Amino acid sequence: MSKKINEIILANFILNEKFTRKIIPHFKTEYFSEEVDKLVFDEIDNFVNSFNTLPTKEALIISIENKPEIGVDISNRAISFISDIEEGYESPNFDWLVKTSEKFCKDAAVVNALMTSIKIIDGDDKEFSKDAIPGILSNALAVTFDSHIGLDCFEDAESWYDEYTKIEDRLPFDIEILNKITRNGLPGKSLTVFLGGTGTGKTNILCHFAASYARDGKNVLYITLELDEHKITERLNANLLSVNINDLIKLGKEAFMTRINKLKEKTLGKIIVKEYPMRSAHAGHFKALVEELKIKKNFKPDVILVDYLGICSSARYRDGSRGINTNTYFQSVAEELRGMSQFYNVPVITAIQTNRSGSTNSDIDMTDSADSFGVAMTADLFLGVVTNDDLANLNQLMLFVLKNRYNDLNYYKKFLVGVERAKMMLYDLESSVNEKDVMKVAEEINKELFPSSKKETNKHDFSGFKI
Repeated sequence: MSKKINEIILANFILNEKFTRKIIPHFKTEYFSEEVDKLVFDEIDNFVNSFNTLPTKEALIISIENKPEIGVDISNRAISFISDIEEGYESPNFDWLVKTSEKFCKDAAVVNALMTSIKIIDGDDKEFSKDAIPGILSNALAVTFDSHIGLDCFEDAESWYDEYTKIEDRLPFDIEILNKITRNGLPGKSLTVFLGGTGTGKTNILCHFAASYARDGKNVLYITLELDEHKITERLNANLLSVNINDLIKLGKEAFMTRINKLKEKTLGKIIVKEYPMRSAHAGHFKALVEELKIKKNFKPDVILVDYLGICSSARYRDGSRGINTNTYFQSVAEELRGMSQFYNVPVITAIQTNRSGSTNSDIDMTDSADSFGVAMTADLFLGVVTNDDLANLNQLMLFVLKNRYNDLNYYKKFLVGVERAKMMLYDLESSVNEKDVMKVAEEINKELFPSSKKETNKHDFSGFKI
């Protein structure tokens, strides 16, 4: 009688050390549909993890016999299968065995994902919402045996250096100070988060970078869950055309379209703006949008901007799920957005609101995140944004580097950038700006927010402030 693939795989976990060490880390108990197979796999997996060697048939049989909680029928069938394993189970072709095992895992993962999805639809799953289904199916389809086993620091030194210094693999900012702190821009597979209070200019920042990347020939996907997509487009047009927002309609339709058409001739990049209702969409929806744009418009984004993280939903948890606090929930949202950046190998840029103390704090830090400290832990670059009447009068924003995986955290810890809100633009400050004047502004902010009567007066140090 011919042997089934599940039997061949289990037998090779006992007979074939090369196969076991390569493949068993990718396997899960749920990939096996029969209770006997699950029992045998669990015993093999526990033995390998405990003793770092292949189990003998005798060791597995003894272990099963010493578990009275296992039903007699399943126990006897498992022992019978193990006893009958012989060298004939071993595949004559190692590559075939690996490839077939990978297909076995992927097929099983898809079946399990479909069964879970049916439970969710029927209301039998209390953990996941229906919005989680696309992500569950996507994860199942992504099951693979990764053959890459890491970089050798010495043997692969040349390839590492070439990869690390490839400028084209980074998306540079048009703000020089940001290029300095990130070593020339954002790599793919990264999540950048701007942390700021209401009215600090988070949307202004996102719109500026969307326009600047399009101007630089990049394809930009701008997802908004706060403002109407027409309002976002209005802000983008103000930046792209260098016209005050209030003056756009004053141009007249003919003059407006003439400028837009001239811009199209000069700009290779495209910007797609998509609006979702607040708290209604998550990374699964965004990935579906990317795939739809690829099919219908032949559009593949080079960067994705999400306005903003704090009003996205999670594919993993229901909003307000029992036992799920805001820290866990929004860390999940951040992880899903970063997972999307990894999936498409593009930077994702977003923002999050500060809490009440952060909105009036001149020395903002990661704990000022309104929804989740876990967001800061997930982000690759985490920047605080502070404004004030004095800064507004100077057309400036103060940025704090709160987390930076690309450079020393204390390298340009605090700095100023210019802002022209009417045109939704940011710009580098003139090098001639007197740093003493900048320090004076920072001190005035500190005095205004923390009067001398309060103990916090001397708490905030601007010695690291740079321009």
